[in-house]
Amino acid sequence: MSGMYGKGPSVFFEKEWGGVTSESYSQYILPQVAEYMRSHPGLLFQQDNAPRHSAMFTKEMLNFYGIPTIWWPPNSPDLAPIESIWDEQKDWMEVIDPEIHRNYRRLRYTVNEAWNAVEDEVVQFQVKSMHDRCLAVIAAKGGPTKY
Repeated sequence: MSGMYGKGPSVFFEKEWGGVTSESYSQYILPQVAEYMRSHPGLLFQQDNAPRHSAMFTKEMLNFYGIPTIWWPPNSPDLAPIESIWDEQKDWMEVIDPEIHRNYRRLRYTVNEAWNAVEDEVVQFQVKSMHDRCLAVIAAKGGPTKY
């Protein structure tokens, strides 16, 4: 992969974990992120500024686990490469099973199946497109872009 990584593992937020809060995110998701990042040195973790991600407790836990993060401005256009991939996954899942949201087990299985179908080249393309994405946002003065 010429020095680039592909996608990480699929992590599904389990129903029995309750709602997604700073505490539950830190308890169930961050240890898995930390483990992946330890086995792939040099990576930086990117997340948006959702309240559970930007909460002081989450920041403390990121520090505790030694997870280096990318600074993300609070009111930025959503340029995260993963957003394009998630949009494609949602479309794919809708074609596979339009009623997927009605059954937790089917949803969990199909979400993981959709993630496993994403090829590393797709992830790498999205990451490499960041420069062009940023230029497009600048040209649009923060407005909508084709991305």
